[in-house]
Amino acid sequence: MTLDLGMVCLHFHHVQSCQDATDHSADRWHLELLARSEEDPSSEIPIAHGEVLFVDLFVADPYGSLDLFDTHVRQVRDVLFDVETRELDESFSGRLEMLGDRIMIFTELSVAPGGRGHGLAPLIVRQAIRKMAHSSVAVVFAPRAHPTHGAGDLDREQLLSSGLPFEVFHGGLCYLDTARDGVRCEAMGTVRPGPRLSSGL
Repeated sequence: MTLDLGMVCLHFHHVQSCQDATDHSADRWHLELLARSEEDPSSEIPIAHGEVLFVDLFVADPYGSLDLFDTHVRQVRDVLFDVETRELDESFSGRLEMLGDRIMIFTELSVAPGGRGHGLAPLIVRQAIRKMAHSSVAVVFAPRAHPTHGAGDLDREQLLSSGLPFEVFHGGLCYLDTARDGVRCEAMGTVRPGPRLSSGL
């Protein structure tokens, strides 16, 4: 099977947990990148996926809105938030223009083995920011380690060299201020036709 990376589509799916009856948990979105098969143009094959959380900074307890998520997410939370005040840590908020009411956090990003090396991970980050980061004060990149090779499919060095305007914060987290840097992401939004991949996904 041959996949045309010039014909990819990024799908966004909202995930609502039934565990949180109060509906105070952070919003969770699943991202899925699909490519069309040249043999069957009506067939779309998943080649990458990701996860994004949105933390509302104006709910009663932004810190607590991440309580139901896994250890990785809670560790990220403890870097961004002050454990005592349960508000954004001043060392983080002081870097931002704070124009918005939420934070966008990439917590997962994975590309199928056969799709790596073609810039798909930065493409997902860029497109997700363009479509979803409105009203966010910042975008944080903190994906889980990959279960097999121990690193994310877009590590910090690759992210910083991708041209996306991210900066490094404590704990190895990367962030961008959407008020200051969002326009640069918009300017990078054009998707150029990609190569063709033969199976192996």
